[in-house]
Amino acid sequence: MSSVQLERISEEVKSFVENLTYNGLNLVTMDSIKQIELFLQNASKVKAFRLATSLRYLHIELKRFLDRSKAFNINRYIFFLSNCWLLCRAFLNLDLSKAKEHALYDKLLGKVEEFNLIKEVKLRLIGVEKVSLEGVMFGFIFYFIAIEGKNKGKIYKWSLMQPPKGGIQPELLLSLSLSNSQPASSINGLFFRDIQVENLPCSETDCIIRLMGDQKTKIKFLKPIVGHNKDPFPIEYLGDYHFSSKEILNKINKREITPFDITANFVDYIYIKNVQILDFKITGEDESKTTSIIFATEHSKDFPIYIKIQDKVINQNLIESLKENAKNKTKIFGMFGKLILEKGKLGLYPLGLFDGTNESFPVLMGDHFIDNREILKELYKK
Repeated sequence: MSSVQLERISEEVKSFVENLTYNGLNLVTMDSIKQIELFLQNASKVKAFRLATSLRYLHIELKRFLDRSKAFNINRYIFFLSNCWLLCRAFLNLDLSKAKEHALYDKLLGKVEEFNLIKEVKLRLIGVEKVSLEGVMFGFIFYFIAIEGKNKGKIYKWSLMQPPKGGIQPELLLSLSLSNSQPASSINGLFFRDIQVENLPCSETDCIIRLMGDQKTKIKFLKPIVGHNKDPFPIEYLGDYHFSSKEILNKINKREITPFDITANFVDYIYIKNVQILDFKITGEDESKTTSIIFATEHSKDFPIYIKIQDKVINQNLIESLKENAKNKTKIFGMFGKLILEKGKLGLYPLGLFDGTNESFPVLMGDHFIDNREILKELYKK
């Protein structure tokens, strides 16, 4: 990477952001969008991935603004606009010819972690998150826990994303073929059973895995797949994530918060027991049409925690499921999810629910075991 190229790109982006800030949104045109696309390409070429990510989200928000989309969020726009300016200013203030010696240089770049192969690991799916970036991509993030070996208890995540094509629902992706599985199966086969994976590409720090795309990777189902049979889920797998308030405080104190972080920060994964959904309210983000549903809860530990879910179409099944629990005053045996710190309060985004022997994924709609491969083929043809 040339330090001269990075300096030039930083100057161009910084100047663009300052002009955009001075002139305001009313002067944004498709030329502005094309300019960001060029910046995005150039930032990727010099491996300034953190800058490229902020440019990508800035591009998404400005495109939403031009399209008069309800998904446009002024807070996200300001955040990523500011992020771009701060990163460019940091690059310009560094002596880039000696930048590699600077301790924060790799963090500013957002250096992409290399993937190493895990020779063999046994996994169990314990969480599913549905993702949708309007007009950009949609799909799932699957969360697995290692159930044996030296990495036992570690959480791995796998993203399955597609660009939008017509009105495709994310659930249709679950019928895609796992060509490297034994016996052959669709992605639906990963649910409710233990699997063994050989030669699994994995990033060490973020624990991101790639179940598809590498010919060396082999997935083996440890029991025959017969109909909708389920392997019992040993709940002790989640014991390491049943934190006390003291353990959570220690985790928060160890986290490094930077000016580039958003107001809601991921702390860790968490498992809570005997969850009672008390009530819920709808909140709206300032100067935005985005609303969220906030559920108050009681559980077996001594710290308060709420559940916050954005009121989007992709989350409706999860929201309705929790509303039903609140209405019927039904206790949830166990809930696994992402622990979030937002404005000094602890929040949880549910990824999986447990009744003692089985898991469920309420974010999914309908019977996701339906084989939709033929429907997928027709949609992709269109």
